[in-house]
Amino acid sequence: MNIRIPKNRWEAFAGLSTLSEDSVKILFARLASTPPQKFGPELPTSLEANLSESGIENVAEMVDTLFSLFPLLINLSKPVNEIIDEVLEAVRNQAPPNLRFDENRIEQLRTNLQKLLRVPSMYMGAKATSVLTDNQSNFLTARVLTDVRPVFELETTDVAGAVVLHNLKIHFASQSDAEREFFVSLDAADVESLIATLQRAQQKAEKLQKMFDSKDILLINPERI
Repeated sequence: MNIRIPKNRWEAFAGLSTLSEDSVKILFARLASTPPQKFGPELPTSLEANLSESGIENVAEMVDTLFSLFPLLINLSKPVNEIIDEVLEAVRNQAPPNLRFDENRIEQLRTNLQKLLRVPSMYMGAKATSVLTDNQSNFLTARVLTDVRPVFELETTDVAGAVVLHNLKIHFASQSDAEREFFVSLDAADVESLIATLQRAQQKAEKLQKMFDSKDILLINPERI
């Protein structure tokens, strides 16, 4: 497997390779006590604030990088140590010139990853995110642009009335992670119908939440920023 490490991850890997045993214990404890829904593609500000209290420099970036490794564990179905070996091989071969990863540093990174990639709540958050986003398309953002269109009288240019039209733009990601846009026009009745449909979805979610709570089943929906 060819693992490519993005440029914006190198500072985090450098930090992870220099964490002391005590710092790893502190970080593990804070992560293990964090509910799974706090972990997602983007760390919520509440979790960043909690992590910053640990006193570990650049801790949010390190946790974000750790979380980015969990899909390898989930999708490749390999033991943690095998995944770590492949990550370390990528670190050896791809490290930029300004960051020197000698064997001592590599082994320290191995030791720290072996501990931090076994945080149960992080795994559950990553697994929930994987299941939640395993779709043909995933919603990103939406915007509504509203137009007023005049209606002219027969055989004249006099305005007899107007209609209001709403253009809904949905920004989504496809299975290939390519971001795309979809446009649909709505009139007032369409807007009411769409709102009613979404409200029904909220009601369904609330009922499911109550049902899961009664059975002591954790409903994991990753929190947004």
